[in-house]
Amino acid sequence: MLVEYPPIVEVQFLVYTIPVILGVELGFYFFYQYKKSRSTKLPLNRILLSYGWFTLFMVNGAFFQVVNRLMFAGTNEFLARIGFSAIFLAPIGFMAFILIKESRKLINLKLAWIITIGSFTPLLLLFMLGSKHPAFMASIGITALNAISVIMYQVRMIRASMGNIRKRLGQLFTGEILALLALVFAFIVVFSSNDAVRIPVYFIGVSFLITGLLVMFYASNDFPPFYEFDWKNNLLKLFVIDQVSNQFLYARDFTKKAGGMTTGDAAALASDAGHDASHDAMRDSLFSGAISGIEAMLATISASSQQRLTEIDQGESIILLEYSSPGLSPLVYALVVTKDLSSLRHFEKAIKDQFETFFAGLLNDMDRVTKAGNPGRVFKSFDIILQNMLE
Repeated sequence: MLVEYPPIVEVQFLVYTIPVILGVELGFYFFYQYKKSRSTKLPLNRILLSYGWFTLFMVNGAFFQVVNRLMFAGTNEFLARIGFSAIFLAPIGFMAFILIKESRKLINLKLAWIITIGSFTPLLLLFMLGSKHPAFMASIGITALNAISVIMYQVRMIRASMGNIRKRLGQLFTGEILALLALVFAFIVVFSSNDAVRIPVYFIGVSFLITGLLVMFYASNDFPPFYEFDWKNNLLKLFVIDQVSNQFLYARDFTKKAGGMTTGDAAALASDAGHDASHDAMRDSLFSGAISGIEAMLATISASSQQRLTEIDQGESIILLEYSSPGLSPLVYALVVTKDLSSLRHFEKAIKDQFETFFAGLLNDMDRVTKAGNPGRVFKSFDIILQNMLE
């Protein structure tokens, strides 16, 4: 026998399917973005898993509660338990994915783990005592504490981030807050007995939820790589070297202001006029006695194409090495850093990709560039691209 519900109940149910569909799609889109970025091996990209988990469980948990309220007047204990379980697991999963050593600058990992593990207490009480038991209701405070940890982590993460990733994280956080504001309206709906209040408040709450999910969708589109928080502080210098002519094509000193060693110094390194003094000074700065000269280093790293060096440890600094793509003139990209981070290796590969894309025509005919003289001035326009990559 089919049960007939008032039209307004059916409308409320149908309206709520919109955020459910959006939430499921958004959750799996976060997972897809993480899978796509796994090759970068950047630990903090796990935040995408946190957002995916949180969105899926929070939206679907609320859906079970809505069904229970609309179809069973809140009396179906099975739906109540499933709904509460999903809602409680949302912040637990969020924190579990990002409680890694890279997050220690933002949060006390031990304390966060204690709160996260303690958040299973409401789940145990829920299935042991039921959703109406006072002990279960009191234990919800632990989940609220974990939810506060989630919010505090994101606030600190945004403050510690820079450039485009900070903008995206800010947008995600804004969307999340808008979506969570729907919970305020949900409490009014649950605890109010006046339909004249409950129904409009319900639709306002769903509107906030839909808006928040749409903002999160926008922010998650083509999510940028999430570098370690202090990656820029470990940058020292960048050199692009032609292995054939042993000339510096491009140079950048990150310890100076933008452009501090990009145009004039790089051009001097490649020019005949500035070759002797500037070239020797730059070479000494790069190798600081670890290798006698640029020619020796190039001979070493290119002795075997199958066993190329990927780094040179100089004690106080490390030279990360990247090589040009097959089919192009043999170049070496040397990034001098104070610490070997996954973010810096990814950044160097991104530099190589941008350099090869921007100067594709020139790199296919380096003989002509070299014969024309002063290649440093030819490649100095890379300053703008590199600066954009740093922002």
